This record gives sequence, C-alpha cells and structure tokens, in this order.
Amino acid sequence: MCLVVKVRNFTNTNLPAIYTSLVLGLFLLPSILQFQSLFWGTPALQFIPWRIFAFEEISKGRIPFFNPYNGMNAPFLANYQSALFYPPGWLLFVFGIFGGNSLIAWGFGILNYLHLVWAAFGMMLLARALGISKFGQTVSAIVFACSQLLISRQGFISMIWTAAWFPWLILFIEKHRQNYSQKINRGVILCAGFMLLAGHAQWSAYQMSFAAIWWIWRCITDQSKRTLIITQSLYLIRDVTLGIGIASIQLIPTAELLFNSQRASSVDYELAMTYSFWPWRLLTVLLPNLYGNPGAGNYWGYGAYWEDAFYFGVLPAVLLLLSLRSVFRQWKKDVETKQLAIFLWGCAVVSIVLAMGKNTPIFPFLYHYIPGFDMFQAPARLMLLAVFSFALLAGIGSNYWIKPEGKRLYWTRLGTAGSAAIALTSIVIYRMGSVEKDSIPIAFFVLGIFLFLYGVLSLTNGMQGVKKKIWILIVFTFIPVDLYISNNGIIPWIDANFFRPDYSISLASKNNNELFVYFPEQDLYNIKFNKFLKFSDFGNKATHYELRKNFIPDINIIDHIPILNNFDPLLPSHYVNFMNYLDNLPIEAQKAWLRDLGISVRVSANNQNEAILEHLQAGSKAVVWANCAIYSEDENNAFKKMDEQILAQVTGYSHQNRCAVVLEKTDLPKTSDSNSYASVETILSTPQQIVVDINADTEGWVTFRRSWFPGWKLRIDEGEALIPVLTDANFMGISVPAGKHRVELFYFPTVFYIGLVVSTISLVLWGLLELQNTNDALPMKDRF
Repeated sequence: MCLVVKVRNFTNTNLPAIYTSLVLGLFLLPSILQFQSLFWGTPALQFIPWRIFAFEEISKGRIPFFNPYNGMNAPFLANYQSALFYPPGWLLFVFGIFGGNSLIAWGFGILNYLHLVWAAFGMMLLARALGISKFGQTVSAIVFACSQLLISRQGFISMIWTAAWFPWLILFIEKHRQNYSQKINRGVILCAGFMLLAGHAQWSAYQMSFAAIWWIWRCITDQSKRTLIITQSLYLIRDVTLGIGIASIQLIPTAELLFNSQRASSVDYELAMTYSFWPWRLLTVLLPNLYGNPGAGNYWGYGAYWEDAFYFGVLPAVLLLLSLRSVFRQWKKDVETKQLAIFLWGCAVVSIVLAMGKNTPIFPFLYHYIPGFDMFQAPARLMLLAVFSFALLAGIGSNYWIKPEGKRLYWTRLGTAGSAAIALTSIVIYRMGSVEKDSIPIAFFVLGIFLFLYGVLSLTNGMQGVKKKIWILIVFTFIPVDLYISNNGIIPWIDANFFRPDYSISLASKNNNELFVYFPEQDLYNIKFNKFLKFSDFGNKATHYELRKNFIPDINIIDHIPILNNFDPLLPSHYVNFMNYLDNLPIEAQKAWLRDLGISVRVSANNQNEAILEHLQAGSKAVVWANCAIYSEDENNAFKKMDEQILAQVTGYSHQNRCAVVLEKTDLPKTSDSNSYASVETILSTPQQIVVDINADTEGWVTFRRSWFPGWKLRIDEGEALIPVLTDANFMGISVPAGKHRVELFYFPTVFYIGLVVSTISLVLWGLLELQNTNDALPMKDRF
C-alpha cells in the first residue's frame, strides 16, 4: 500500500515530465520496438562504427587510442565525439556483449530516448524552481525535449547527449543561487563533467557560456544577496572546475589533437559560416514544413533541414508570445518573473541574430575580432540557446492564457474565423495547383487548422470541475498531434542487422587483407550526398542497404576495410595537407602516388554518382625500406621531391629505388647502390604498435605508413626510445644500420596519463570535500 502511495505521489508530482516522455515515445519507440537503428548520415558514418570499433578493441584488452582503418591510423580516443569516457554510453558496450554490432546500433536509439526523457525532467524541475505552474512546466518540457531542434537531430548523437544536461546545469546553478551554501554542489559537478564527456564541444561551449551569463544576470538582479555574490561565485567556480577536472581524461587528449589538427588556429571562414541560419526559416516557427521535409522527399529549402529546424508547436508558440505581457506590463508583485522574461527574450534574440552567421555582419565581425567565435562551424547551432529560452518563456506565457474578454474576445473570435479561412483557402490553392511547391499550401492548411483549434480552446478556457479536466486533456492531445504531424519522417531508421559483420556482400569483402581504398574528395562527396544521403530526400531503405557495400568512410570500419580517407571532425594537420595535395594531382600522377602508398582500389563516381572501382594492382605496404633519404626544409618542397621520384619511376617501380623524404635535419643514410637488398618482415601489428624485422645489406631508412602524431616512439633492437622523424610529409621514419635489426614503433600515451591523473585528483578532491561536508554536519563529538 505504501508503495502504491509513493508511486501515485511521484506520478502526480512529475506528471509534466512523464507526459513529455510519452510524447517523445511517439517519435522513437515504435521504431525501437521493431529493432531498428538510427541510420541516416552520422549514425552510419560515424557514431555506430566508432562504438563498434571501440568495443572490439576493448574486447581484445586494448585501449582504442588509434583507428587503423581510416586516415593511415587516425587518433581515435582523442576524437572528442567518440565520447568513450561518457558513463551512460558504456551501456552500449553491455549491449555489445549480448548482441554484438546489431545490439550496439539498436542501443543508440534507446540512449537517445532516455536522454530526451532526462532533458524533459530537467526542464520540468527548472521551470518549477522558477515558480512556473504545473501547466507551464509541461509546456516548457515539451518545447525543449520535443522541439525539432532535438528531434530532427537524432542522428547527431553527441548533440542529444550534451543537450540533455543543459536544463539540469541551469537548475543546479539556480538552486545554488537560491540556497546559499558553501557545501559542494554535486549537481553542478556532475552536470559539468557529464556534459563535457558527452562529446559535442560546440554545444558544451554554448551551454557553459549561457550558464555563466545566467548566473551573472541572476546575481545582478537579486537584491537580497548582493553581498554574497563574490563568495557564491567562487564556490560555483570551484564546482565547475571540479567537473572540468573529472572530464580531463577526455579533454586533455582532445586538446593535443586540436593543437595538431587542421583547426589548430581557427576554423576556415567559409567552413565556419557553413550552415548559417537561413532568415526565411524563421517562418517555420508556425509553418514547420513550409519548405518541405526530407522525410517526405520534398525538401527544397536552403541548406540542411535539421540545422535550421526549431519548430515546437503552434500552441506553445502562441504561449511564447503571451510571455511578452510579462515584459511590457508592470507587475509589482512579480518583479522576478519580469526580470527573468526580459533576460530570456534578450538571450533568444541575440542567439537568433548570431545564429544567422554570414547573413548579418555581426557574426563575421565577431569571427574576425573576438577570440572563440572562430573555433566552430555552423552558427545555426546557436539556436539551441533560443529554443531553451523559448521553452521557459512558453511556460511563463501559459500563466497569461486566460479566457478572452472585451476587445480580446472580439479579436479571438475574428482570428479563429480567419484561421478557418486560411485552411479552406489553402485547400483551394492546392487543388488548383497554382503554387509550384505543394509544401506551401499544405503548411498553411495545417497552420490554419491548428490556429482554429487554438482559438476554440481559448474561447472555452476558464471552465471548472470535470469540464476543466477535459479541456486540459484536449490541450495536451492537441500538442503531440501537432508535433507528430510536423516531425513525421524526419528520423530515418533501418534494420539494426544492417550493422552485422556478415551483412556486407561485395567484391571487396573476400580479400580484406589485400584491400586499401581511396576516394577522390569530390567523388566521395558525390557518392555520399548526391546518391545515398541527399539533403532533400532521406530516400528509401532499398538505397540505404547499398551504402555499406561502397565502404563510405567511416562505415568501412565495420568490415575492417582500410581507407585512406577519413571523416573525423578533427584530423592531424600533416595528414590533411597530404590528402589535399594528393586530391589535387592529375589523375595519372595521383594513381602513381596511390601505388606508392600501397592503395589497391581507387573509387570514383560516374555521371549517376555510382561508385566505380579501379584496381591499381598495388598491395598494401605498412612498412617501407629505402636505401637512402633526402632532407626537405618544408612540406611543399617535400611534396615536390616525392613527386619527382614517384613520377620518374612509374614503370617498374620499386620502393628501394626511391629515397625517403625527411623533414628534419638528422643523420641520413648515404645514397647506395640501387640494387641493394633488404627484407622487411612484420612480426606484430596493432593500432598502437608495429614490430618488424629488417635485414639489409646497407644502411637505409624505414618509413612506417602511419600518420605522424605526438606520442609515438621508435626503438631499434633494445636501444633507446626515439621520437620518429616526419617522413614523406605525413609518416614516421628512422634511419636503420645495415644488418639484421628489430624495429618497433609504439605509442606512449603521455597526455592520456596526464588526463587520467587530473581526473583522479579531481575525484579525490570531490570525495574529500564531501567528507568535510559530512563531518561539518555531525555533532562535535562524532567528528574526525
């Protein structure tokens, strides 16, 4: 009986979040229950292959520091979006134990759903802490967790995981302000740490920035605790710092990769401005599919649908506008709500303006002159802050949704009739076919219907008793129906068995050991985005099932097919320069380079954007011996020297006829007889280590075809561990004396150990502070 009472009390107290969880289930649970997996874009090409690879490596007892299947051994653990140290993500490894690849892929849908539910509970509690009614709490939870901003981004796993902690972070910061205490704030520590481990640096930075601004504004407007602002702020900084420290096991390796990546100084301007919010998409606050929907195959708007998507329902949008009454009316009894509404509207407007990126002169100015604005691409993602603000404002606005009287009654009746007219006119226009894009009259028809229903609900507002409950039930049936119609089809799914190891049937799958694949960049783009992953149309599953057979990076990881290309967000700068040079070579020269690299298959696109495989008859060579080496003062000169040698020996080519090109002044072997002999035998090869036995009749140079990156060491026989020399503009090499020698290339993860130490110290400090808090709470005789 007691349990029943507890369940009933929990349900009544948390009804807004429970209701929102059910609404979220409309979008995700039907496909999850059919054992389907998220698919389109990044799930198939990044997150799922990454997690499968990590599971395989951990199962072999290895930490997955490097991915050997892309980019000549690319940094993996340091890849921030892999989120290997994010505790909720470890559930996927449990799935892998019981169901392998398929269950890992399926598990991403489960985790996304749970994160959205977590976001709904966080928003509900935040709204409650701000004094918003239970009705408003429900609206706020729906606007944030069920908005197109998050629903349409289900494939961007790290964004969903990161955003789920946003309302909780603000909640615990607000609690810290309301209840001054020097005690450790567990919520702030956990939210900061988990958010930073969730894998999306851009949204983490935005959320942290918003939290700082929130804190400053709330402290400034809090008249009662101005003398405590500095002390409170220091304690809050302490807790956030502990959260950052706990996440250091991921942050420090990522920082090393960033400093050695193509984004070390900044993101290129054109790339940074990619996916600037299209101003015309502001119309979709009421007309979500005005420009079509890729789920229906009719999207014709600018850019990617999901980057500008932020629709959260007609009724919540109207309630959002009603919150303006709190801004412009003088409420002497509720000054705090007025101040909060002003702050949220200010944040929303600023966020939208900045999200427009290159469409206004403001963001470009900030990019050029304010540090930090040049670190990320896609300014449209700043809409996260606007939608978060809108969620709370819609909750505030629900307090002003009352039965209209006087002039408001007249305008409500007129608006309701006008909405019906909009719907009828849209039907006529659609049937006449007088508009080129069918999505326009359909969008206005849906808007007219929903505005008409809102008008009817407004006119019937104010009922009491059972009628009031029925009215509320209708309201909260109206909202999910609206969201379901607008979001229908924008989450692409596929059978989770698509990711099974034995699924792929292709000519390449029979000879994995002999394969090494390369895609020219433009051909890769055409195959990927003009055939399989069109921005205008999510396509049909029959087409999707062909994707894996083409080994588009990084789905090749599942089949253990090495590919020279890489799709990771951060790439070592030497590798990027190398690939840019290779991609811009004439075709025949490019093929000569590919043979030199041991690339066996070059994949190009025909006029129908179908993949055409060209076999180059070159076996993959992970280790290359040359009887000489030459010095180059910079990368450009190195490319030139390599080019001269490779093209001079297109016919009858042999690695022993070419000198390695070294970008560091060191002792170089002298040029010897071109007929000199050397045998290279690989003894051990893992992503973190390669051991070879070399028997050469002259001194020479050994090049390991793995992209240069800090932390790698080379050892000859039992000698001292040396730092590899940057060789052939991207790889690692060392001079080897004549005779028989064992050469070992291994990775020593210094920054990982530093991050581990910092995280451990942070956890210990947290534990000590918890003990201090517990001790302070005890009577004097019971303290330590």
